[in-house]
Order: sequence, then structure tokens, then C-alpha cells
Amino acid sequence: MQKNEVLKKMDEAASAAASEFASFDPEIYEAIRDWWIEHYPEAGHKRLGRILIGADPREES
Repeated sequence: MQKNEVLKKMDEAASAAASEFASFDPEIYEAIRDWWIEHYPEAGHKRLGRILIGADPREES
């Protein structure tokens, strides 16, 4: 699979995830958003994502 095909699939998956996320209770959305905004500048997206899925942020993928 070529890079542009991979990126297209990732964009489609992100769009589907965004639609699903939009259906969450607004309080849940706001809590996650605020937590993410507060911590991502120092922790980074990858580590925060690992926390959300329950993986040890110290483990390397």
C-alpha cells in the first residue's frame, strides 16, 4: 500500500472516530478535551493515547 493510500485510510478512520466521539455526552468530551489540552504540550499525543487505552506510557511501541 502506498503512502497516500495509507493516509487516506487514516483520514477516513479519523473521520469515523470523530463522528462517534461527537455522540458522546458533552461533559465527557469536554473533560477529555481539557485534559488533553493541558497535558499534550509536555507529554505528547502518543503518550496520552497510551494512557487512554490503558497501556504503560513508558513502553515503547
